[in-house]
This record gives sequence, C-alpha cells and structure tokens, in this order.
Amino acid sequence: MSKRKLTQQQQRRVAAHRAKPLDTPERTGLVIAHYGSSLDVEDDNGNIIVCGKRQHLGTLVPGDRVTWQMDTANNSAVVVRVAERNTLLSRPDSRGELHAVAANVDHLFIVIAPTPAPSQTTVDRYLIAATVQNIQPIIVLNKEDLLPEDPHHTQLLELLELYKSLQIPCLIVSAKCKSHLSLLDAYLLGKTSVFVGQSGVGKSSIIGTLIPGINIKTGDLSILGKHGKHTTTTARLYHLPQGGNIIDSPGIREFPLWPMSPAELAYGFIEFREFLHDCKFRNCTHVNEPSCALLNAAAAGKIKQARILSYQKILASML
Repeated sequence: MSKRKLTQQQQRRVAAHRAKPLDTPERTGLVIAHYGSSLDVEDDNGNIIVCGKRQHLGTLVPGDRVTWQMDTANNSAVVVRVAERNTLLSRPDSRGELHAVAANVDHLFIVIAPTPAPSQTTVDRYLIAATVQNIQPIIVLNKEDLLPEDPHHTQLLELLELYKSLQIPCLIVSAKCKSHLSLLDAYLLGKTSVFVGQSGVGKSSIIGTLIPGINIKTGDLSILGKHGKHTTTTARLYHLPQGGNIIDSPGIREFPLWPMSPAELAYGFIEFREFLHDCKFRNCTHVNEPSCALLNAAAAGKIKQARILSYQKILASML
C-alpha cells in the first residue's frame, strides 16, 4: 500500500510544527552516524540518542557538533542547531557533485603498501583533496614486513622521501605489529581522523588493531540486505581507546577528485603555490606554455619533476 501524500497545506503545517521553538533544555552532542532521516547523536555522558533534525540545517555528518532538545509532544529528540565546522570532508558522486561525508576532520591518513603497488598520481589525488579542504595529510606505508622482499622497495622509499621533503609526515608500519601502530598515536590523540587508500593496502587491518572488537569490512559498516548481500550503510565515528576519533566508511576509502580547473588543481600541490602568480599567461595550464613559472622552477630544480608530471597526468585525466 503506497504512502498517502500530504497536501501542500499539510506539508506547511508539518514544517511549521517542526520549526516551532521547544521549551525543553538545550543539550550538546556529537553526530556519530546519519541514517536517512535520523541521526545517532552522542550526548555529553556518552549515551547515543536517536534524533531527527530541523530541515533548514541541511545534511549533518559524523563529526558535527550539535545542539538538540526533546520534543515532548512527539516524545522524540530533535537537533536544532549545528556548530560552525572547522573542516568539512566532501567527496564527489558519479556525476562529480560534492557531498559532505565527515565534519571537523583533522587528519587524512593516506595508506599505501608494497602490494598493491602505489601510484604516485593516486597518492597525489589524495593529497590534493586533503590540501584543498584544509585537512592535514599523513602518509602511512603499511606492510613493512613485505618491504625487504619487494623488488620495488627502493622506489617506495624514494617516494616517501619525496613527500617528506614537502613536510608531509610519513610513517612506516605493519598492521600485524601493534607496537608499530604506536607511531600513529601522536597524530591520532585528541584528533578526528579519516583513513583512505586503495583496496588491499590494509586500512581495515590498521583500524581493527587500533579499535579492537570491530570489523570495519563487514561488521559495523554493512548490513545484510533483503537479497542476502551485504550493502554499505553510512560513515560512522568510532572512539579510540587512547583518545581521539576515527570516521570510517567504504564510501570515503576510495577518494576520486571532483572536476577542477587547472588553477584549482595546481593550488593543491603545495610547493607550486609560490610560483603560480609568476606565469606569463593568467590562464596558464603549466603544460607547455612559454614563460611558465612552474616549468621553469622544475627545470631549475626548485620543484621535483615527478610532481610536475603527476600534475600533468591528473590534469589530462580531467579534460
């Protein structure tokens, strides 16, 4: 039986009721997860409250700090206000439109491994997404135990040295060794973090070691659908035992870039910025234009040639 549609007048009455000020005490909380029209909000005592929200608030995501009240008429909790966000991590959908997935994120952990072998352009895409959204990137080389036997281990270490020269923190760990992951503590403690990376690099193993008792792949973040298949649910915030939070979702582990202009893309390469205003042409794409400040800087050794080539590959894929 189909659901009866409300008339416009009924819709206005419902909206007016939902917008009506409540006379119950205001309480603060943290959005843990968003399921359709409802939110899991953690109150100041660590209790999870299922809340609706005022329509004008738009999309709320894990990491949002909110104010909520009880609606005694409906015996339900309602989020009435959201605090200003420090950062907002968004990702594009299949049409290239950006959607918010996590708020107030401090660190984006980019996980790579000897197997599957990392692509520099893939790593650079993650770095651009973090840089443009004002989130601190940290590169984690997982599966350290495979390095000695890997035929490309020299190139891997050289890649890390390249990013270290850009003042990007780089860590080498093994998810199999819990003591190794203590290297992450200085960045995780008191912060909200997101892990991204190619499938198979060990993101879930790292998070599972950091937060014992959860199964990121098929446990907390997937449900058995009516046809017997696992279906992805939503991003969810987890508390770390040592302090800090991790927001995880299959939807933000693989992180494509959204459409960007050459100027926006170049700005995502942090070492390019000091040269961007010195090109002869204002609409320079930094590919083959004469008097391009970036190309001149690369020729003079002020910018790594590998980064210029990576930029050009990413730009070509967007055209």
